[in-house]
Amino acid sequence: MNSPLADPAAVKNPLDRLTAAADHYRRTFGWNTEVRGQNVLATLSGSLGAVVMSVARVRQVHRRIANLDEPCPTIVIPGDRSLTWVVLADLGDRLPGDAVPPGLRVLPMFTRLPLPPSALDAGVVRWHTELDPGRRWLPSMATVLAAGAPRVDADPRCPRPARHPGPRGRVPLRPFPGATGEARTAW
Repeated sequence: MNSPLADPAAVKNPLDRLTAAADHYRRTFGWNTEVRGQNVLATLSGSLGAVVMSVARVRQVHRRIANLDEPCPTIVIPGDRSLTWVVLADLGDRLPGDAVPPGLRVLPMFTRLPLPPSALDAGVVRWHTELDPGRRWLPSMATVLAAGAPRVDADPRCPRPARHPGPRGRVPLRPFPGATGEARTAW
């Protein structure tokens, strides 16, 4: 990659480095970026969206999206007490009424999101999973929300289907056609 971001030492002046980063994001990915103080800010608009989630949920999302062979760029933003994990997504298929799974928060349009190498009071914004200029697309918002949804069987509030015992307390399973032998019980 010929970007000055490939080698952090390539640009010595911090303001020039921020300007180069903003230009890189704008030219390569088409994002609306600006430099304010020590921050490169991307305005969430057009097709650029972001979802905030816990680190455990980020691992789950990365694992599920990796199975789809899609990129999953994630930013780590330092805070006073903890880190904020933000997954970038394409808003192309997001509808205003879409349900957001518990534990995820979709950032509203026109939010200014700090991008690396922004320097906040609590630390430097960094990539957990970097953008790949060769694969410029982001995962769709629907994909990120679905990947971030908890498993249905893992939710204790979700009742399991009731088992109705047979006359002797067991439910025999019917063998499939052509099977030989005795039917096994369900448990």
